[in-house]
Order: sequence, then C-alpha cells, then structure tokens
Amino acid sequence: MTVTLEFLGTGGAHSEDLGSSSAKICLPNHQSMLIDFGPDTFFAVKERKLQFDAIFLTHAHLDHVGGLERLFFNIAFKEQRSIKLFIPVGLVTRLHQIFGSAGSQVAEGGMNFWDSFQLIPVSDAFYFGGYRFNVFPVRHHFPGEAFGLALPGCFVYTGDTRPIPEQLVAHAGRGELIFHDATTATNPAHSALNDLKREYALHNVLERLILYHFDSAAERQFAEGQGWRTARLGVIYQFGYNQGFAGSAESTDEQKAAEELSANVH
Repeated sequence: MTVTLEFLGTGGAHSEDLGSSSAKICLPNHQSMLIDFGPDTFFAVKERKLQFDAIFLTHAHLDHVGGLERLFFNIAFKEQRSIKLFIPVGLVTRLHQIFGSAGSQVAEGGMNFWDSFQLIPVSDAFYFGGYRFNVFPVRHHFPGEAFGLALPGCFVYTGDTRPIPEQLVAHAGRGELIFHDATTATNPAHSALNDLKREYALHNVLERLILYHFDSAAERQFAEGQGWRTARLGVIYQFGYNQGFAGSAESTDEQKAAEELSANVH
C-alpha cells in the first residue's frame, strides 16, 4: 500500500511553459487531494480527466488559487458535487475577499461560491483519508501568509518559501522527500539555488530536495546542470512506510532520475 504524489504543473508565477505549481496526492483508499489550484491547474485536471476529493491551499496568491473560480462554475453547472477545501485558518478571510464576495455567484441566483466547497479551516494539522497531514508556516512575503504541508514518513511540500531549515528539522527528520520552492536568482520571496546550498548544508537534506517553481524550463535546466534534482511532469513519486520509495516516469531519462532518488528516501 503506497501514497503517491504527482505534479500537475511545476512553474512559478511568471512561467509560461511549466504550468501553475500544483500536485496530486493519492492515498491507498483511493481518495485524492490536490495541493493548490492555479490558473493552469483547472485545464490540467480537465485534460487528464482527473478526479479528486479535496484541495489544500498553501497561500492565496493567484498563481496558486486562480483556478478556483472556474472550478466553482464547473461544479455549479456540471458536476453538482462538493469538494473539501483545507485552508489554513489565517487565509480564510483573504480567500473570501477574492472569491466569496467578489462576484463569484451564479447570475441566475441561488448559489454562492462556498456552496460548491466544504470549507475546512486548519491550523497545525488535519486528517484526510485516515492520514494526518501536518501544516507549518513558511517564509513567503508577509508572515502568516504561506504554509507548507507534510505527511510524516513520506514527504514535505514547502509551497513558496525562502529556506526554512527550522521547519525541515521539525518535519523532515524521517527521511522524507522534500519538494522545495526554488529559483535561480536571489530574491526576498523565494529560495535561490545558492540560498538552498548555504542554508541546508549542515542539515542532511540536500540529497532529498526535489526543486520546483522555476520561472522557465531554461531555469530548470540550468539547475539540473548544477546537479540539482527537479520536479517533472509524468513522474509519480511513491511512498510506503515499509516499501520505501519507488518512482515511475513516462520517459527513460525521468525514470532514471526517479530511480536515483530511491537510495535517499526510506
């Protein structure tokens, strides 16, 4: 029995070729949850006809939540179901300002934005599909505006952040694979490659980092040329408490990259 994670997009807000950063988590009981739902995520989901039961939102920037309005109308007129929204409690007001009180209602009347979702405010942890997921603050723009997600023994997903060695000490101490924000240029909102090398050199995590959120495929290729592992579409990361880690991919190169990770994850 394994947990899997697959990226639906791996790019940053300015990326035109990598898609909005988002990932799908599948649990052994066949329930699934997306991390973030940016403008491109809706189309990735529709193109692949993906089914999912819930969404966790790392923060309220539009490149991570901008697809929710389109999803709302799709649910309202076509799917006629409800999707769980796990939202850090401090972000609820901001999400309501963006969607709940800004014209996201059916023009014919009778339905509001929140009617299509089951809002579940979360703080430091929540349960989904029988698994306990941990939530922790990260360093992105103003304090309290962005959060990461961890499934103990499996993975840590940072969302947008500067380096957070203190959080990885707390949440990545069991060999978890770490999906980490990265960019090639130093800036106050994201983690540059040299920041990662400096901040994590003494924390035994560099070999477990899988980087995403680059602004272009060229930036990602540059990082790979520097020896970093990066997230790619088509790679399915599998986690089992007893089985360890195994990767599968659509291409030979990606299969090799996924297999190389198995030596570093328990």
